[in-house]
Amino acid sequence: MHHSGDGDTTDGPTGGRVHRGRAGASGVVEDLLPVAFAGRHARNVVTESCLRWGLAHLLAPATLIVTELVSNVVMHAHTMMTLEIGLRGRFLRLAVHDGCASPPVLHPDRDPAGPGGLGLHLVASSSADWGYARTGGGKVVWADLPLEELQRGGATVGCHGLPSPVPGARSRTATPMYRSEMP
Repeated sequence: MHHSGDGDTTDGPTGGRVHRGRAGASGVVEDLLPVAFAGRHARNVVTESCLRWGLAHLLAPATLIVTELVSNVVMHAHTMMTLEIGLRGRFLRLAVHDGCASPPVLHPDRDPAGPGGLGLHLVASSSADWGYARTGGGKVVWADLPLEELQRGGATVGCHGLPSPVPGARSRTATPMYRSEMP
């Protein structure tokens, strides 16, 4: 951890220096308890960060994704978590670290009309890319949103040139749902 006059900073997996507990130029880190209102707090942190960085167009997918990632920790991991939001190249990176090493489970045959189990499908369809990596004390699950929408022939397309259900997102029908390493 680096100390400076404007708060504690450290290098994190979003690829840059992050500022603990506040939105800085390159990122924000927030520790969260595994309680019911953690999702609301995470949405507030993401909203503030996006607005500060001029990324209001990413509010809907970013808040949806962070809600799902935090909810998974609350419902399944039951551990403290750290939310990390940062700018990484042409992407906004949303990452949630928890103390459970079990990988995220994507239910490929889940009935959309049934209860639960759709969170990671929402993350996959709302992001350009997502995945997880094991860490020394658990794992980090992350998702990337493109800072600018990709336009081709008047239609919004994802990273592989397929039509996107959400602006800037990639369709995941024939693509692996997560990777074992975070890029």
